[in-house]
Amino acid sequence: DLLKYERPEELLHKPMMDIIYPEDREMVRQRIRKALQQNRMAPLKEERFLGNDGNVALAEVTAIPFSYSKKPAVLVLAQDVTLRKQAEQALRETENYFQALFNSIPEAVLVIDMKSYRILAVNDVMVSRYGYSREEFLNMDATQIRPPEDINKFKEVLGKELTGIPEFAGEFKHQKKDGTTFPVLIYRQRLDLRSEPAFVTVAVDNTERAQVEEERALLAKASEVFNTTFDLEEILDRVTKIAAGVIGDGCAICLKEEGQEFLGIASLNSVMNKNLELKVHQLVRNQPLSLSNTYMGKVATTGQPILIEDTLAVDKSLEYFQALSLKTFLAVPIRSKEKVLGVLACSSVREGSRFGQRELRLAQQLADRAAMAIENAKLFKNIELLEEKRRALFEYAGDAIFILDLEGT
Repeated sequence: DLLKYERPEELLHKPMMDIIYPEDREMVRQRIRKALQQNRMAPLKEERFLGNDGNVALAEVTAIPFSYSKKPAVLVLAQDVTLRKQAEQALRETENYFQALFNSIPEAVLVIDMKSYRILAVNDVMVSRYGYSREEFLNMDATQIRPPEDINKFKEVLGKELTGIPEFAGEFKHQKKDGTTFPVLIYRQRLDLRSEPAFVTVAVDNTERAQVEEERALLAKASEVFNTTFDLEEILDRVTKIAAGVIGDGCAICLKEEGQEFLGIASLNSVMNKNLELKVHQLVRNQPLSLSNTYMGKVATTGQPILIEDTLAVDKSLEYFQALSLKTFLAVPIRSKEKVLGVLACSSVREGSRFGQRELRLAQQLADRAAMAIENAKLFKNIELLEEKRRALFEYAGDAIFILDLEGT
């Protein structure tokens, strides 16, 4: 059966090496020679045979030395393992296919033991997004990728009955190896592995959507503020407070006045250190913000935003980065139509903080809304001044004054 011959007699007197796969023949000769020399059974080893149908057959083979007609001979015992090997190969191919499929999922996926919370498997996105190696993950449990305040919520949800149908578990926070936390949407499904209860979790990074919602809320709040007052000082103070609480930890607005070579600080707020505000004012008194040789001045004159992700990479002599220990900085124009009214600048003193395009975009959107509010406040102020002049004219005029409509009534 192994070699696909119809009758045993077909193999009689056939040279043994004729049925051995060519590349295995020398190895077989050495095994037989060694078995005869040592008069000891050769250990089991996989060998390839050439079948009568031209196909290759796999067998586990051993050789037992004995005497046949007073001549040294070996008794070869071969067990066909072709089907087993084919099954093993098919299993490997299936495993490789599902592993490739597992790793092709564009979101983070992990398999968790339901009893111990131990992580049993992770895909490539988990490794790249969270910063742990695959080996590190497999020595961790699922609580270790969550901030402490989220662990009880995770265990509570885990305790709920799971079915074989995917379900949405809720929004959680996950924690990377460097300690950074980010929002995720969790989907899970029960999976029984070797009779052990487990579940597959898909963690969809919700950072972008959360940021968009945060931006919308911020801009809605800013619009609400601008619609409730025409007081310019109050508007500027609220803008810097909003920006300092979301974009960075410090924010200033400088207005550009006609004919002036320097910018004046109209509003300044810091959520980290109130002493920083005093220090900024002192620095500006000693070294005014020139339109020609400061970053904020360049924004005011060119109308183009500036983003400095890392202040260590720039010449600190042009700004106050070193004196104020600023780590990252941006400045955007407050522009009404083609006219630059001033500059909105944000910064952070936190170690490792870096502004990017998101912060720059958000600052510009806030500045655009601020520009409209500033113009409205100025217009309202002009109307108030005109009204005061009209009242003064009526109050102090020595002659009679009439106001008539076009019909003379």
